[in-house]
Amino acid sequence: MLAAGLLLSAPTALLTSCGDDDPSDSPGSGDVVDNGGTVDDAKLTPSQSKSRMETVAKNLMNQVDSRNFSTLSELCNDLSATIDDMDNDNVSHWAQDLFESMSVQTGNPIEETYYSRYTYDRLIVLSQFHGRFTATNGQWTYDKTPTNLEFLIKDASGNLCTLSVTPSGNTKKVYMGEDWDENGVYVGNGHYYWEEDVYSNYVMVPEHILVKLTQGNSTRAEVKVDIDQSQFVGPEYDLSKDGVSTTATIKVEDYSLTINRAMHSGSEGSAEVNGSMSKSGQVLVEFSAKAINTKFNSHEELTTGGPVEAYVNILGQMQLRGTCSNVKTFVDYLEKADDVSEETNGTAYKNYINQANQLINAGIYFDNGKTQQASVKLMCFKDEYNGGRYVYWYSEPGIYFDDNTSYAMGDYFNRDNFGSVIDMFERLLRGYEDLFD
Repeated sequence: MLAAGLLLSAPTALLTSCGDDDPSDSPGSGDVVDNGGTVDDAKLTPSQSKSRMETVAKNLMNQVDSRNFSTLSELCNDLSATIDDMDNDNVSHWAQDLFESMSVQTGNPIEETYYSRYTYDRLIVLSQFHGRFTATNGQWTYDKTPTNLEFLIKDASGNLCTLSVTPSGNTKKVYMGEDWDENGVYVGNGHYYWEEDVYSNYVMVPEHILVKLTQGNSTRAEVKVDIDQSQFVGPEYDLSKDGVSTTATIKVEDYSLTINRAMHSGSEGSAEVNGSMSKSGQVLVEFSAKAINTKFNSHEELTTGGPVEAYVNILGQMQLRGTCSNVKTFVDYLEKADDVSEETNGTAYKNYINQANQLINAGIYFDNGKTQQASVKLMCFKDEYNGGRYVYWYSEPGIYFDDNTSYAMGDYFNRDNFGSVIDMFERLLRGYEDLFD
């Protein structure tokens, strides 16, 4: 999903980037493209497009105020400080003992003079992590009665706060792959004794997981994950190779983020993600990406790549719509470019990036219009060291207009052109930094 990531990340760069790198020569954006819009609209000038982008950026930032998260931030800081001052050893030991009890030794161990190897099956059952921990006088007291997992602690004002984790629904066993623990001890005469523990990990996956933080009678944050178990077919579904479809909904105060992730088996080679962020029911950003016939091997190396589509909609006012015709070929060109990134003149590097760009058709649109107002592609840059004796070429997204002008994100979205947006963005960042200091 590298190409999709490039396409999905472009709006953030469009709205917030700043810098002063010098771009290399790049082609213009070409003909106007009708790429899924629903409204007939006119072609804007680069100046008009910049003005629209600035307006959209301001509108979005006005909707995401750091003060909206101050209550949650203050609560988390308060609880974290309290927990840091407590004796948490009994919670750690409880979790470690329970985790270790889920491992069963299998097969015949290998025991030699300087080496031993033991194999285990580890079956993780989330429902076994249950009970209630209550903070009392700097200690945690444990009650195993609840069927979910709860932590109860009072804030600085004496309000009772609860963090709970609740799995529910049917469970199905899936395989999660292996991990190893290795320990070596020097035994003298130039020899080490090595012990290796190999774990085959399985999880009983529930249909639903709910994580909630409450303060008194108010819910401050909530995360709900729904897992589609219909893909878990056969006696042992291998989650280390095949994906799982999930829906995650995160709610904080008036904000809600929903992500739907549809993963199909490695043999089918397709994946899809879509989601949205809203405030008080108003959709701020919605996005989607889809990859077809894209497969990975057991080492997570991309072996086959089909087309990728991506879409981002900001406030219904600005859209990014894009495609990559073959993600495997796209990644191959980027890897070849990286192999020649230290060549002085950059000719080969630029050639590979140009070939990668031929696979991308990504553009900026306004108000769900059909007319592409600007296109987004990779641009080439170089850093020089030791007075130009050494160079390093790299690429970043750039914006291209149909009057044959093109800008690096940092050049186009600088303080001269987007000063008010950058100032607002920096104030927004400072607001969030102040929250979590």
